[in-house]
Amino acid sequence: MQIDIWLVWLIAACIAALLELMIPGFFMLSVSIGCLGVMIASLFSLNGTWQVAIGLSAMVLFMAFIRPLLYATKKDPGIWGRSRLIGKAVTVTKDIVPPAKGRATLSGIEWDAESKEPINAGETAYIESVGGATLYLVKVNPLKKDRR
Repeated sequence: MQIDIWLVWLIAACIAALLELMIPGFFMLSVSIGCLGVMIASLFSLNGTWQVAIGLSAMVLFMAFIRPLLYATKKDPGIWGRSRLIGKAVTVTKDIVPPAKGRATLSGIEWDAESKEPINAGETAYIESVGGATLYLVKVNPLKKDRR
């Protein structure tokens, strides 16, 4: 039984991608991209020199262009993370009487909600922070506070 070389490179790409989950930094992801480049070159039956050149080129291009974009989104979780919810208005659907939790709706999705102050159902409140699946609310928008 003979194993095709492209299959070996595909397996190597998968292993490198899995290692990326354990070793953060997007380096192993670039190795995985390089392996995929070599795999594609081997599918076209290019010789070894071309395979190495294509694999290294794929790694370098990934490291030069894609990796910085990934780091930018990692450093600013506001692009994708929960912090983008801070300051958004929600409608309280179940009274919040501290220390008990209530409920609030944001974009049609109902969340657990807590507040340091009582907020009645039907009132509008604003997200001060997010912890797990709980919204921490205030009556005044935290992004529009008067800062003197």
